Formats: sequence, C-alpha cells, structure tokens
Amino acid sequence: MNNRTKEILVIAIKVLAVLGFILTFLSLGGRTYGLRNPNRHNYAVFIGVIMILPFLIYFLSSKPKKKKVLKSNSIDLDKAGLTTMEYFEKKSKENIFEIYVKNETADTLIVNRNSLLESNSWYVFTTDKYKPIYFNNGIEFHIDKELNLEIVDYRNQIIGLGDDYFQKNDVPEYVNWAFIVSEPNKGDGI
Repeated sequence: MNNRTKEILVIAIKVLAVLGFILTFLSLGGRTYGLRNPNRHNYAVFIGVIMILPFLIYFLSSKPKKKKVLKSNSIDLDKAGLTTMEYFEKKSKENIFEIYVKNETADTLIVNRNSLLESNSWYVFTTDKYKPIYFNNGIEFHIDKELNLEIVDYRNQIIGLGDDYFQKNDVPEYVNWAFIVSEPNKGDGI
C-alpha cells in the first residue's frame, strides 16, 4: 500500500469516526434527554459505536516507525573488482554522487526523517539530483542542474574536508565530497 492510499484511508477512518460520534451523540438526545426513554431501541447508538471502532483500532495499533541507525558503510572496491577511476566513471554515467558525512556533534542527527546518524560516527550518503539529504539541525545537501553540490547551513556547522584530511577521518577515496558536522558556529562558513 503506497503512502497516498494510506493517507486517504486514514482520512476516511477519521471522518467515519466523527460521523459515528455525532450519530451516537444525537441518538442519545444531545445531552441526556435520550437516556430518559427506556423503551427506545438504540440501533443508532450501536451503528455510531461501530463507526467509531475502526478509528480506535487504528489509534491503538499505530506506532511510530523505529528509525534506522546509520553505520559506516565503506565499499571495498577490491572485492568489487573495480579501480577507483572505474568506479568514478560508473557513477558519473549514472549521475550518482556520494557524500561522506561525519557527525562530531554531541547530538544524534536525524537524516531525512527516518534515519539516525549517531555522535562521532560517519556515513556515506548516495544521492542524485532528485534526492536531497536533510538533517534535523537545518543542514541540507542538494545536487543542482549543473550537477554541483549545494549546501544549506545557516548555523555554520559544516567543515569541508580536503585530500589531506581523508586518511585522518577514514574517508573512502571514492566519495565525491566529504564533510564534518560540528557544533553551531564552529564550521568553516563563508
């Protein structure tokens, strides 16, 4: 079931529950008027409760999804039988880019709302021009139309890594860009 179908189903369940609540409330006479008539059949109350029941089941069974913890994920090019240059050529034909990000903050970062990058760990993100990367601290990575990396960093947290720092930070040699996320105002901002 795709997300759009799931959203429509949830909206339908909520509307059904509201209608069931209104039907139950009105069948009981609004306030307490309906309870005074003991000879009355309460079919409308029964139907209203049945209309509310799917929402209660949905509410009690829905749990937030557990976020995936990102671990270091370097590729061993020797096992793949590729050299670094062959791997770069393959990526450039497919317009795929890899961004190394190391979290040196004290907090765990949420990535694209469904993954966690823990403190003092790194991950190589694979992206293209249609798949931006968002962090919960306001950092965004986008590939523009000219296939350049655009970074949004209002809190000055990004530190760009050059070739000298690749070995020091265990950066795989095949990545396109490498960055460290530091505490606010400790980046190498413009």
